[in-house]
This record gives sequence, structure tokens and C-alpha cells, in this order.
Amino acid sequence: MTPIPAPPPTLDTIAPRSLVANMEHALAFYGQLGFATTYHGEGFAIVERDGVALHFNAADDDDTPPSQDRLLGWVSVTQIAALYQQYLPTGAIQSPLQAQPGGVQAFSLRDPNRNLLVFEGRKPETSARPTLLAISPRIPVGNLERALGFYAQLGFGIAAHEGEFTIVERDRVSLHLHVAEGHRVCWIGVTNSEALYQQYLPTGALRSSLQASSWGAKGFWLTDPFGTILLFDEDLATRESDTEPAQ
Repeated sequence: MTPIPAPPPTLDTIAPRSLVANMEHALAFYGQLGFATTYHGEGFAIVERDGVALHFNAADDDDTPPSQDRLLGWVSVTQIAALYQQYLPTGAIQSPLQAQPGGVQAFSLRDPNRNLLVFEGRKPETSARPTLLAISPRIPVGNLERALGFYAQLGFGIAAHEGEFTIVERDRVSLHLHVAEGHRVCWIGVTNSEALYQQYLPTGALRSSLQASSWGAKGFWLTDPFGTILLFDEDLATRESDTEPAQ
């Protein structure tokens, strides 16, 4: 019997990861924004709202607090005017709701750790409840052409480009690249982590072997040419449930 070939690896989801000086303070703040804490372990937590997730690591004593605001990510939303009104009482709004090119509106807010989130939505709107649709980490790169060449090796194609800003996508997962100093950490949910690991081996960017974790995942991590860390994880429980024969 001819074996059935394994399906090609795909990227499922992505979540920006950032350092926080006080985990409880951070979780309380994002609770005000409607994010629920779905995981909280030793020095690590995940918050989610409407399927959009953010990952937090507790800063070590040696970590230097940020001296300036950092762009954590871009969030596409529905009912942006309603969401803006919902977030106004937090006092975290950094730029007001304003019209942007292309018929969209956007605003930004800053969390207690000086991470900026940009929220963007289209008009017209109905009276439905605002929901978060997608999130894309914004990654600083020192050289845009070099960055695009690297991410092309990872299977990302250019979806949009304007000046020193570019969006690259693979399997509906997008990364926003802008020319600036610094680096980020992003978590990406995937399928078939073994095949993806083998696909990325020739890039020379891998910084870990493919390993199983204590929380039922299997993954690895790599760095791009500018120090940004990309964490790739496969949910083993989901894979097993998908491959179970029908009763």
C-alpha cells in the first residue's frame, strides 16, 4: 500500500511576544481591553480577545526597561468607532481615531510597558459588537532589501510596499516590516512542524532543534538577520485529533 504523503506545512496563527516589567499589572491592563488570560505560567502569559493573542514574558532583573515607545503590532478590527469609545476610559489612547488613506480609520494606544498597538478598521459600520479580526507584529529591520530576501527564503511574499514599510505574507499570516533599529519576538502557530523545520534548515537561521514542550507543543526558533526571534509551534493535541479515524 502506497503511503499517503504528509501535507505541506502551513502557518496557522501569529502572536507578538513582548517583555513586561510587572506581569500582574500587564494582565490587568489588557483585561480592561477585553483580553482574557488564557495561560499564565512561570514568567509567561497569553491573553486573547476574539481569537487575537498576545504573548508576554516577565522581564529579568538584567533587562533594561524601554526608554521609548515600541510598536508591538497592528490589529484589524470591526466597529472601530465603538472599540475606540470602549478604550477611551483606560487613558491609554496615544493617537485619536482618525481617517487614513484607503477609507479606513485608525487609532493607537500604549500599554504600561510602552508597547504601542495600532487598531484599524473600515467604514461604514453597523451597530454590531466590535471584534478583533487579525493581528500582525511590526518588526524593525536595519535593511529592507536584505530583510525581504531573508523572508522570501521562509516562504513569505510581498503583499504591500510603501517607502520604508512592507507587508509580507505566507498562508494568511502577515508580518509588517519597517526600517528601524531593534528587534522583536514573534510566536507563529504552524502545522507539520517537522516538515517546516526541514524546509528552514538550509537558511542557516535556526537557533534550536525541533523539540517537544511540556505544554503539548512541538517547535523550534530562528532569528532573522536583524535579531528578531521567530518561534514556530505546532499544537500536538490538535494534530492528533485531526488524524484520528472517524468512528
